[in-house]
Amino acid sequence: MSSYTRLHHIIWAIDSIHEFKPLNLQDKKTFAAVVYFLQIIGEASKKVDSAVKLQMPGIPWKNIAAFRNYAAHEYFALDIEAIGEALRSLPHIKQSIQSILPKK
Repeated sequence: MSSYTRLHHIIWAIDSIHEFKPLNLQDKKTFAAVVYFLQIIGEASKKVDSAVKLQMPGIPWKNIAAFRNYAAHEYFALDIEAIGEALRSLPHIKQSIQSILPKK
């Protein structure tokens, strides 16, 4: 799969998280779904070529991948604060990705 396909996966996952309105992380189903989408973002980010990542230097690629690993392997250690911090970065990530994707 191409890096641009992976970037589209990231945007899809971000948009999927934003469909939860209101976003109630106290709800176990919502919490689990949001963590799942964050893991998709992290996994897809690992597959984006370095040359493409260099076009978006403001995205913390290593942190995104590290969060995916943390969420997948330390699931019961996750808390709402950690998830909230990850969620606050999503608008910037989406905007940066959209700025380099070919316009349809």
